[in-house]
Order: sequence, then structure tokens, then C-alpha cells
Amino acid sequence: MTRVFLHGPLLWPPLIDLLTGIDDVLARSTGAVLTGHEVVLPHGAVWPVIRGRDGASVAGRVLSLPSPEVVDRIGFFARVLGSCPADGDVTADGAMQPALVFGGGASESAGAAQWATCDWQAAHGALVVEAAQEILGYRGAHAADDIHDRLPMILSRAQSRLCAARGAPAALRSDMS
Repeated sequence: MTRVFLHGPLLWPPLIDLLTGIDDVLARSTGAVLTGHEVVLPHGAVWPVIRGRDGASVAGRVLSLPSPEVVDRIGFFARVLGSCPADGDVTADGAMQPALVFGGGASESAGAAQWATCDWQAAHGALVVEAAQEILGYRGAHAADDIHDRLPMILSRAQSRLCAARGAPAALRSDMS
């Protein structure tokens, strides 16, 4: 059975439940810590990265996944967003455990901001969940690297769908006499 270390946006129930296809999947997970790393959000990005930093730690959860397909679903989505999978060791249940960690990537930058869950959810949460639905639709038909190249358009379409769902601004259309 594979263990996956979930952190940052992967701890947000609307996203991880969509990615795994399992309702309330976090209830099946265990608290964990990845030491010697930090989570940052590169300037202009919608997805954070993990980078090494002495003395830092990343709180998260370890998910013991029921099937290789669920690992593939999370992995495909993460790779599309530029998050590279790597084997790591996390502390869970008082012991070091091997786990697959998604987080590093080429988008790491010196100007990245410290990760703040509430800020991310408000600024990017709904957009990423909307985009995730389209991204998962490409799984099995296209390579993650190919879809990564399409990410700006996927995010644009997702933003358009979110705006359309809100309806027309009252001051522009419905208030006109």
C-alpha cells in the first residue's frame, strides 16, 4: 500500500475529495510532519512548492491509499501543475515512514511567499477545483507534461466558468432602464 504526504491545498477537502474520488478522504489519514522543508507560493502561481530549508517543517497528513489509481489521479494532477513527485520520509504515529511527496518543482523562486492556507483558499481555491475537473478529464488520454503546457488556458476557462456561474453584474445589465 502506498503512502502519500498531503500538504497545502491537498489538505482542502473539496480538492482532495475530487482528486481521489473518495468523500471525506482526510478522515482516513494520519497527521504527519515533513522536516527540513517549507511550503511557499511562487509569485503569480496558483500552486505551492515545497523547498528545503533547515529548521523548517511542513505539517500535513499521510494518506494510505486504497488503490494505485488514486495515487495516479493525485500524481497526474500534481504533475500538470508542475509539482514533481519524490520519495520522502515523514514523521507519523511517532515514527519515520516513507511517503510519496508532491511539491518540488522548477517554479521555486527566491521571491516566493510563505504558504497561508486561508489566503490560498480565498484567492485560488475555487479556481483550482474548477480546473481540476478539466485536468482529470485529460488523464489517460494525454501526458501530464502536455497538459502542463495547456495550463494557462485551462485556468482561463475555469475562471470564465466561475464568472459565468455568478451571473451578470446587476449594474451592467439588469439595472438598465
